[in-house]
Amino acid sequence: GAKEASDLGMGTRLDARGKKGTGPAGWFLGMLLLWVFVYPGYLFERRKYGKKNLLIGGILVATVFILVAVGMGKAIADRQQEVQNLLNSIP
Repeated sequence: GAKEASDLGMGTRLDARGKKGTGPAGWFLGMLLLWVFVYPGYLFERRKYGKKNLLIGGILVATVFILVAVGMGKAIADRQQEVQNLLNSIP
C-alpha cells in the first residue's frame, strides 16, 4: 500500500480542485486504523496513477475478513459457553 503509493507519486499531484491527494503516509495510517474501508478505497484510487482498478477484489478480501472474524467470534463464544456449562455441572 504505502510503498506502492510512494512509487506512484500519490500525494504529489493536484486533483481537479487543486488539492493534493492522499499521500503514502495517509494511506498507511488509514490502512493501519481502518483497513477494511481504506484498503478497497486505495485499490480504487490507484487507477488514477495508471494502475489497474482492483476495487472489487479489495471489497471481496475485506468481506471475507469480516465474515471470518465474525465466525471466529461466534465459535469462541460458543466454546466458552460449553466450558461454562461443564464447569457449572461439576458438583
